[in-house]
Amino acid sequence: MSFNIALLKIGVDEFTFLFKNSIRKSNLLNHEFESLHLSSWKFVKEIAPQLIKLGNFEKLIIEIFKDRGIGIFPADVNYSDYNECLYFLFWIIDEVKHWNETESKVLSAEPDVKLLAAGINELNQFGDLNTIDSLANGDVLKYEEIKMLPYHVIFDKQYKTNIENNINRKMAKQK
Repeated sequence: MSFNIALLKIGVDEFTFLFKNSIRKSNLLNHEFESLHLSSWKFVKEIAPQLIKLGNFEKLIIEIFKDRGIGIFPADVNYSDYNECLYFLFWIIDEVKHWNETESKVLSAEPDVKLLAAGINELNQFGDLNTIDSLANGDVLKYEEIKMLPYHVIFDKQYKTNIENNINRKMAKQK
């Protein structure tokens, strides 16, 4: 039986209970994973959220190994202890949530009134593409290359840019 089918058998209420009350482990199949911020931006921002939303947890586990350059097969997950897989899965979900919350707190800033008037909010429809496009300086041929950078590299760059923008706004007000 696959890990996904085993999870479907426990039901939503029991899964929710387990999620709230289970331990988390960042290791599986004799591999220790450090924080998700060491994974690619694409994994943290695109692959993991999509697979969590779809409930394809078996593929999520395979993809995190793939992202870290470790080749495993679906059978490796399916023949593992499902409790260990569940603890690892909950760790991944918590990490994704943590980094999304951290981004919301640290990277958000009040847009300039002039930018609001010009319609900057219209760019919100593009979501994370705005980040990738900015880092690629508009070169669509660089998008995939940037997405494969470690998440922390892109996060740190956004954080630095946010601080610089805040400093520039304060300096502009002093003039």
